Amino acid sequence: IEDCELVAKQMELILEGCLSKLLVKRDIDDIATAKLLAEDVLAIALCRKNGALS
Repeated sequence: IEDCELVAKQMELILEGCLSKLLVKRDIDDIATAKLLAEDVLAIALCRKNGALS
């Protein structure tokens, strides 16, 4: 978690993979999971922005 740029790239890959799966499968459970993932990623980003994870 020390390398902010690397963490951002990793989160982007996670979200891109999630979006790709949503577009292909269109499963309602996956949509709910993706929403929770997006909320978690945002919470982590806000913590990092405020210096909590550095």
